[in-house]
Amino acid sequence: MTSSTSRRAREPRHAVLVNEVVGVSAGIGATARRARADAYDAWLARLAPDRAGVALLVVGGLGRRQCAPHGDLDLVLVHAGVPGIDELAAELWYPIWDAGLRLDHSVRTVAEALSVARDDVKVALGLLDARLVAGDPDLADTLLRSATDHWRRTAVRQLAPLRQSTVARWQAHGELAFLLEGDLKEAAGGLRDVGILRAIALAGITDALRPAVHAAQLRLLDTRDALHQQVGRRVDRLLAQERAGVAALLGLRQSAPAGSGGDGDALLRRVAGDARTVSHALDDAFRSADRLRSGRCRGAARRPVRRPVARDVVEHDGELVLARTAIARVAEAVGDTTTLDLLYALVRADAAATGPAAWSDWKGRLVGELVGRVRTTLDTGVVPDPPTASVPALKPLSSLRCKEGGNDHGHRGAPVRADRDVPQVLPVESRTRDAERQPNAPSCRTACCLSANSPSSPGGTPCTHTSTRPRRIGRNVR
Repeated sequence: MTSSTSRRAREPRHAVLVNEVVGVSAGIGATARRARADAYDAWLARLAPDRAGVALLVVGGLGRRQCAPHGDLDLVLVHAGVPGIDELAAELWYPIWDAGLRLDHSVRTVAEALSVARDDVKVALGLLDARLVAGDPDLADTLLRSATDHWRRTAVRQLAPLRQSTVARWQAHGELAFLLEGDLKEAAGGLRDVGILRAIALAGITDALRPAVHAAQLRLLDTRDALHQQVGRRVDRLLAQERAGVAALLGLRQSAPAGSGGDGDALLRRVAGDARTVSHALDDAFRSADRLRSGRCRGAARRPVRRPVARDVVEHDGELVLARTAIARVAEAVGDTTTLDLLYALVRADAAATGPAAWSDWKGRLVGELVGRVRTTLDTGVVPDPPTASVPALKPLSSLRCKEGGNDHGHRGAPVRADRDVPQVLPVESRTRDAERQPNAPSCRTACCLSANSPSSPGGTPCTHTSTRPRRIGRNVR
């Protein structure tokens, strides 16, 4: 029995019936998902009652045109007090059940739908994805505009209970980035969290749907499509026995040596990376909402609370950040920008040699931010306050060359800038290091001047470099 035949044999009867009645086909990718949405739209439009004052809305995955091969339907039948609405609804629901589809349905007036959305934040988020399939367009437009306006007005306040329910869901399903058999939808960093990010972006709280998040969402959707196609039914948990088949459907191949886990490990690494991207974006979005709610982003005069956690580390807004004294010590240890560039190249090269799990966009941003702040300290003599919007662009790693035994070894890499909104850290008082220098110590710390002014070089050599200003170091003020 071939794999396709075995998959067909274990395919539930309702899946076959849906393909025959609705015309929904399998497939992976955005094009296949839109095709399934169009097929559902056409089928539901034929079933919907043709009455004035009645509109059929789709929400959830169908509302977003992100239909999985074996997804369910979320429908809302909106009416303007039409008599006999229960009979009209029954004429719509029964053919859907007869087709073997899972159905989540409701029948409400515009006022009832808005009232439920005010009391239940999950319903409010669902209406943000709703769209009209058939029926009265004016009625549907009234509901959708009102639901969107209400969310934008109250989003900052409603995010507090939403966050509580989200944390409870995370505790129940775990973190997708660290699970061997994670739920692609409900676990932390999964597709459900992307929906929350979309709602936060719609409210204008933060630009949560960054390109990296959108790309991660598409890959997670593709993984779920392949999982449904592999198993032959609706399932969102990426089971270990299905990973190799899902990876094959996605065209993933293991680049590691044989015996290291197969193609399923390549899929697991990709899912973990995408989940981390979504999780970090949602954490940032919730912190932005907290700052808005506390008035911190509206010109409040009070200083943010910073709690020392360990040496050179403070806690601010739920994040661990480096104090300025740590940046100053790094700058003191490095000494000059040439050494800084070589160390940065070495870190990137070492991470690339270790393996793909040793480096990520998030780690790259953190290292790039550290390098940018140290560079500013070396160039200006003053430790910058985060965020460092004025930090000059880092040199491309491809421009850095090191020589050893007459051979050039080029380091490839992309310039990095500090682009994250890093909170303020502990205030400092600065002092110059001129008084601490030994009388004959060289003022320039570049490699060539240190060598020329060493004890083994009698007489020394005058420094011709421009970066001879004394550096300043910071000290925590308790």
